[in-house]
Amino acid sequence: LNVLREVLTYFLGSVTTSEIVVCEVSSIDGEHIGARKLDPFALEAQVATLPPEPAEPPPRAPPFVSQDRWSPFVSHDGRRLRVSCQLEPVFQLKTYARIGYRMTRRALQLPAETPLSAAEEAKLAGADIERLDFATLARGLNRLQQQAEGERQPSLILPVSYATLSSHRGRAQLAEFLRAARSNVQQGLICEICDIEGIPPSALLAATSLIKPFCLFVLGRLQAPPPGPLTALRDVGLHGLCVPCPSGLTDEEAFCAFVETVMKAARPAGVRAVMMTGIASARLTAIAGLCGATHASFTPAPQRTHYVDARRGAGA
Repeated sequence: LNVLREVLTYFLGSVTTSEIVVCEVSSIDGEHIGARKLDPFALEAQVATLPPEPAEPPPRAPPFVSQDRWSPFVSHDGRRLRVSCQLEPVFQLKTYARIGYRMTRRALQLPAETPLSAAEEAKLAGADIERLDFATLARGLNRLQQQAEGERQPSLILPVSYATLSSHRGRAQLAEFLRAARSNVQQGLICEICDIEGIPPSALLAATSLIKPFCLFVLGRLQAPPPGPLTALRDVGLHGLCVPCPSGLTDEEAFCAFVETVMKAARPAGVRAVMMTGIASARLTAIAGLCGATHASFTPAPQRTHYVDARRGAGA
């Protein structure tokens, strides 16, 4: 009765007890189900006579310093996926001071570990996107703790999909991650909302309003360079934008033209910061600052993969 009331109130705004229909299954025989309709007023009267249940603290999520709880997993379309996470150093381009790290992720399809494209990730079910988010946060926090060796970072940029923010269950679990992440930073957290293309401004404003109490700043991440002025992102609660650099863009003149195009598109959004992500070199970072970008993140250098051959007992 309470679940039905909550669902109907959420979608309709209000509901009376007489409008709620509750049935009790009395028998299941093959393909036939026997049920009888219950009186909702009698149910409420019965509940009122029961002694109050002792208040219990809300169950805490199991530890998630390891991503084993979240990854790998089987998606709703039957694919087995795992998440790979890296930490990108983030720099403020006015002073070229490092302000912290930014978490990045790749969703890989097992067993071949084929990376999913942004379009393929967008087609995943909402629950699958939540698991990708939580696996990224769990792995990123684990990496940060190992890398920092007890030293707290100035700030940390956490990626969160709009699908997770729009889910009540997702927001509850996300709050646990944010509480855990706060202990690893000195100044505060920065939330980077992903998959914002095509989201109505009112819905995006609602999402940013929900996350603001936990963060210093809220950024919006674009999947690709903007094709035109970002007027729709004005007054939606974003403090800044993150724009990925095209892969393989190393020519300085072409890179400068790219950054200037991004800055021109970002001005109508009225944001205070524009961060270029995945820049390949320090020189291109300096060029981004000259062209108007406020922040930048480096792509981490590839690390050698160490593995053990169980048959020979040798490492490589």
